[in-house]
Parts: sequence; structure tokens; C-alpha cells
Amino acid sequence: MRTAPEVLRELRALATPFLALRQIGKRSPGLRREAIRTARGLMRSDSRSARWIARDALRELER
Repeated sequence: MRTAPEVLRELRALATPFLALRQIGKRSPGLRREAIRTARGLMRSDSRSARWIARDALRELER
């Protein structure tokens, strides 16, 4: 079984849809921190869709 950071690294590479990123971030405080870090990394992307995903995920996870 893969660890949470491994899964999140894979998701980062795929510019994961925000729903999956949000759901992962809700599982535990450790995963939440990793999901927020992933979303912040996506905010630096050249891809408009990746930035949109990141913005929406951060809005949900930083509440």
C-alpha cells in the first residue's frame, strides 16, 4: 500500500480534480497539510485549470 505523501505526489503530477484533493484533505490532519501544500504548489502552475482546482481546494481546506 502506498503512503499518503506518495499518493499526493502522484495527484500533484496529474493536477487532480479539486474534489479528490478536498476529500483527501479531509481524512486526517496530516493529509490535510499535504493537500494544502499540494494545492499551493498547483497555484504556481502555468495551467489555468490547475490554478482553478488549487483555489477551490484551498478555499475548502483552509476553513
